[in-house]
Amino acid sequence: AVWIALDHFVEDISKKPGGLIRWDRTTHAVRKYALEFVVDSIKPQGDALRLTTRDGYALFRNGTLRRFLANGTSIQKFPPPPSNH
Repeated sequence: AVWIALDHFVEDISKKPGGLIRWDRTTHAVRKYALEFVVDSIKPQGDALRLTTRDGYALFRNGTLRRFLANGTSIQKFPPPPSNH
């Protein structure tokens, strides 16, 4: 499978999350997973994918996300980006 993280550039040149795509190279099936954060990198970690973000990382396993701060503390959701307004 090929994994692709999507993001959108918004008016002030910041990034907005676009989700995670899994493309099966054999069947050509595409599955999209919604994310509330922008992914900076994707790396395999055991039987999971490690999705690195600005605020920490998430482990994606079997369609489930577990989020962590950079120090390894488990969290429910990443903090929202600061407002520039």
